[in-house]
Amino acid sequence: MGWQPQARWDGRRFRVQIKGRVYSLGTDYAEAMRRCADLLQRFTGRRPKHLPPSTIGVLAARWLQEHPGDWARDMLKPWVRFADNTRLTDIAEDHLIEFSVWCHRQKRRQYKGPQRGTVTTRRPWSAETVKHYVQHATRVLRWAREKGLIKIMPRRPRLEPTGYQPQDLSPEELAGMLQRLDASPKRRHAARLVRFIVSVGCRPGEACALRWDQVRLGQRVCILAQHKTRSRTGATRSIVLSDDAIAILTDIQGRRTSPRGPVFLSGRGTPYTTAGFRSICRRLGFYPYMLRHTFGQSHTDEGADLATIAAAMGHRHLSTTQRYAQVRHGRVLTMLQDQKSPLQRAARVAPPAHPRKSKRSSVSRPRSSPPKKRRSGKVRRRQTG
Repeated sequence: MGWQPQARWDGRRFRVQIKGRVYSLGTDYAEAMRRCADLLQRFTGRRPKHLPPSTIGVLAARWLQEHPGDWARDMLKPWVRFADNTRLTDIAEDHLIEFSVWCHRQKRRQYKGPQRGTVTTRRPWSAETVKHYVQHATRVLRWAREKGLIKIMPRRPRLEPTGYQPQDLSPEELAGMLQRLDASPKRRHAARLVRFIVSVGCRPGEACALRWDQVRLGQRVCILAQHKTRSRTGATRSIVLSDDAIAILTDIQGRRTSPRGPVFLSGRGTPYTTAGFRSICRRLGFYPYMLRHTFGQSHTDEGADLATIAAAMGHRHLSTTQRYAQVRHGRVLTMLQDQKSPLQRAARVAPPAHPRKSKRSSVSRPRSSPPKKRRSGKVRRRQTG
């Protein structure tokens, strides 16, 4: 085969280093492999017909070319950072196990404002986050095994139970949050975005990226070609619009500047980003996904069908929607505080008067068997004459 340059993916573009010099190969996988073949012909005099991926970083980039999506790219970043330069021929059976152990050792990063930036906290990654990272790495390796790019399939590790529970907002908390948003001139535009997410139950990223060419007011639906589960399902996402959502979009429609522009704009006239909307929510004391959980939990409490809620929220599996039907600690605590306990009820009721004891009647009741005679403790001796 001869010498071959090893192309690498740095998260933005393909690069290859040859004799101390770094060559940029572009962002497209096919174009990068063509340029890599040109370099191979230039330095060795031979041009290969096919250049398979040599490292995990290049393999992940090729998989993203066939399965595009921001969610998939973000889920593969930790795996690429863990084993970017690992050759496909060096993948062992314990590769995914080592990756899961590495994920549990990582610490969360949190944005602390424009002055401090993003800092590393002491809290490790949650079990739910590690599960998503390992699942996406397993999906790419399984795809590579079907393509014949790797010889063995690593074993999947046994992950800890996530114990994930949705966090919703109470009606009082939601009303207070909307009141604070409406009172602020800078955040008044964010109140429309909050009301839209709560009324339709879409993901915050889907609402921030919503455009007017995706809205069908006559059909009461929004059709999204790119969404979170696009790479797994291959289908479009349909957001059914409620009456509240129709009223919100109708109010904004008269102020739009472009027929294909973003639906929700900030006070500066720029579209909302997921990070920007998360920053606004964090200042008010909640997370953006709590709005989506509020939609699912409120309809579950009203007795709606789980299959209908799953279709409205875009859940692929019904088991994801069943989380809202579980009785959680907060619900039990609210029930105990609102309702009266048995001790409180018993304290309000007057105790019944004790009935007088009746005298025993002189007539003895017949017994089924005669009573046995008791033997005295002393034994009398017979007197002899």
